[in-house]
Amino acid sequence: MIAKVVIDSTLPQLDRIFEYQVPENMQHQITEGIRVKVAVGHTKKLYEAYVVAMSDEAQFQGTLAEIQSVVSTVPVLTKEIFELASRLAKRQAATVAEILKSAIPN
Repeated sequence: MIAKVVIDSTLPQLDRIFEYQVPENMQHQITEGIRVKVAVGHTKKLYEAYVVAMSDEAQFQGTLAEIQSVVSTVPVLTKEIFELASRLAKRQAATVAEILKSAIPN
């Protein structure tokens, strides 16, 4: 199972959807809209991220990193909020994460 996530970072190079492998022991917990922690880059620094979609197949052809942990199993991000945040970010020259900080409380 593959989770497509948006990383909670204001860095413009991380302002896109990333794919992560869902570990077998977390497959019953991971759903769209929840917060997870993922490792980014070679340093493997952990970032919070929002699961925006689930898939059976990855578009990325290489080896995917795994989701490290679940922050909360409560869905906080709906498709509608994500689509609106994406459009606002594009219009306002901001990152999606910056817009989501205003839309979703900690």
